[in-house]
Amino acid sequence: MYLKNGEEYFSTKDLSIQGRMLSVEIIRSYGSREDSETPFGYGWDMNYNMKVYKTTDPNIIGMLDGENRALRYTFVAGSEPNKYMGPASYYDFLLENEDGTYTLYKKHGTKLYFNSDGKLSKTKDRHGNSIIFTYTSGLLTKITDDLNRDIDLSYDANDKLSTVTDFESR
Repeated sequence: MYLKNGEEYFSTKDLSIQGRMLSVEIIRSYGSREDSETPFGYGWDMNYNMKVYKTTDPNIIGMLDGENRALRYTFVAGSEPNKYMGPASYYDFLLENEDGTYTLYKKHGTKLYFNSDGKLSKTKDRHGNSIIFTYTSGLLTKITDDLNRDIDLSYDANDKLSTVTDFESR
């Protein structure tokens, strides 16, 4: 519990699969003060449920970070291509690409790629290993690790996550 605001918050790792260098980890988080409905339920989120979006302020790009947080990236005047700096404690920056996609550059060389819908499409470490994210009808349906192994995600009739199946059908 956060004493500052009384929010109950916790997270749990549901799945961890070691790749060559990158691991696929599915981590759920819950925030009692969250008023958003996601495919994981009311107040719940998942680490790969990240999204970049334009705000009403043209100098600010918003990002939902997959941990029940909304972050703000601020435009750097005179930057080419359009560069946005993240919160001071994050040490990362976001580039708006000409094709309407975004690339987030993290502190230790990891890059996160977002498609034109703003959804996370790929992560890539500084050694070139990557994890690919595939969507069907706006829902994350497949995660492919750096060894080309698939993790499939299925949803019920209400678009809520119902199963996660790894490459060994577990």
